[in-house]
Amino acid sequence: MGMIISGLLLFFLLALFYQLAQRKQAVPQTKKFEISAQAQTFPLVYATSISPKDLPLEIPNENRGSSEDYFLQYLWKYFPQYIHVDIALPIKDEFYYPDFAFIDKKKRLFIDIEIDEPYALPFGKPTHYLGSDEIRNRFFLQQGWMVIRFTEEQVVRQPKQCCKFIAHRVAAVTKETKLPDLFYHIDDLSIHQKQWTRRQSEYLFDQRYRDRYKHLLKAKK
Repeated sequence: MGMIISGLLLFFLLALFYQLAQRKQAVPQTKKFEISAQAQTFPLVYATSISPKDLPLEIPNENRGSSEDYFLQYLWKYFPQYIHVDIALPIKDEFYYPDFAFIDKKKRLFIDIEIDEPYALPFGKPTHYLGSDEIRNRFFLQQGWMVIRFTEEQVVRQPKQCCKFIAHRVAAVTKETKLPDLFYHIDDLSIHQKQWTRRQSEYLFDQRYRDRYKHLLKAKK
């Protein structure tokens, strides 16, 4: 009888030790790309210590809008050899398309640059509200990519300042000052917006908020 009790006690101790070991192994993996569930201020930046994996595939992206085309001209001006479009990362039977990709193969630096609008036209479907992009962000982080998210209003009203922000994020990783030096005469980004909730997104559509700056796309061309 004593041997049975001793055997059961040993079994439970081993099981407890195994569970504790599994938890210790899991903690560092989740901390590498932990994403806050609370509202943050744009630009949103998500980084990871994971090394980039496979190169993205070259696949045409037919979903670029006028804001993306507008900001793309500035990205090409300041980062001509690094900006890529029409590329995608496979996920099961589908693909994730970065709005823009900053790729420095020598430095092994891959950045997904996104433009977030509060709702989609023409019917006002809420987009990019708090928590809605978490799966997508996590996927890019798991592939070793950094993610930078601007609001549509930021890139329309202050495209040069957004490029300056990107340059400084790149320099923080590469430890090079060449890119930031291009922006010494440009002010820092001064538009800072909280990430909206789904309800706030619906309210912004009711107010036709995007109309307050979309007209600038034609005026600036």
